Amino acid sequence: MEDTSRLYELMIGLGFDRVATEVYGVVLTCGPLARSGIVSILPSLPGQVDDALAVLQSRGLIGSEYRRLRRRRFYAVAPHLAWRALGSELLWSTTDPGTGGSPSPGTTDPPIEARSGACNEIAAVAGRLYRPHAAALAHQEWDAATEDEFARLICELIAHARTSVLAVSTSPRLPQVASFWATLTDRIGAGVSYKRIVDLDEIVDHGLQLVKRDIEEYGIDLRVLERDRIHHKFYVVDRSLLAVFHDQPHASGASGRSGVGRITSRGTIVRRYARRFREYASLAIPGRVAVQHMEQAARELLRAAAQARLTAEEVAWVESLVQYGKFSRFHVSRGWSPEEVRRVEERATGMGLVRRNADGDLVPAYPVTECDIRAAYEPNGTRGPG
Repeated sequence: MEDTSRLYELMIGLGFDRVATEVYGVVLTCGPLARSGIVSILPSLPGQVDDALAVLQSRGLIGSEYRRLRRRRFYAVAPHLAWRALGSELLWSTTDPGTGGSPSPGTTDPPIEARSGACNEIAAVAGRLYRPHAAALAHQEWDAATEDEFARLICELIAHARTSVLAVSTSPRLPQVASFWATLTDRIGAGVSYKRIVDLDEIVDHGLQLVKRDIEEYGIDLRVLERDRIHHKFYVVDRSLLAVFHDQPHASGASGRSGVGRITSRGTIVRRYARRFREYASLAIPGRVAVQHMEQAARELLRAAAQARLTAEEVAWVESLVQYGKFSRFHVSRGWSPEEVRRVEERATGMGLVRRNADGDLVPAYPVTECDIRAAYEPNGTRGPG
């Protein structure tokens, strides 16, 4: 009862209303439960349960699955991952992620830091109350209907990794970055290897400092392959579980597909995609090599910015985009108004210094292409060092 009371107190402090906290407590300790089961435990709140469930799902705290003629059941996402992700989202909303969660120089935001700390405490308290359940492991095959559902299922698969995670990705990507990062770093910390093949846009989007951190500090084996060579998007976990996206026109097995993507444990299919990963890896450029070329391009870009009609602060903003990509919060930390952001963006875009990516996020417009990096890596068709 002490943990339950503390959980409710902390959630109320974060802005959740009483109904959402009570529904979360029920799903956390008794799930998976159908809506009728939740209402039977909270009989005084029948008209408010749906709204509470929607809020909790939108924050990544609970998931849902269908059983017995599509009877929907709700369950809690592992608290140590769900609340850690929510805490990261709070920090990233106002700070550059490469600063370790601290506000940018010259700024402070104690309320945000306090709320992030509350998320960490909730993770510990909720973890003691949690009744574990992983929907992704309960089905041999399952098609996810929405991006949110598919992202949650992929995170569930990764959360159970014991040896390795293989990933192939191109833009556009699932937007639930905090959930993926919390899950991946948890498994990397447990000794799971993570190998990832991406197009060059991912390095641009994530920023050079963050990509270098991933490679050097977290030991992620990142490789870059031209976008037009990547015909599948997928995750292979422990070479026994697969999550594959359905949005690639060249992916095989198009018949019988539905929704955003599929989770499967069918051995022949998993082995097929593990083999595809090896084929892609044999063609890909090591991430360290790609980053080195991007750093050189970044120096050229920043020289151009310094020579353009931008103020010193505006040049610093471009550099923040270089280092943190779409996660840059420089404009937030400096208190720029929406009008000022639009003005600076229009000027920098007109000068060819920044652009919008496939998802509409602002990123640097580097004077380098995948072909340039490939040519430098394989002069005269022979791979260079790296």
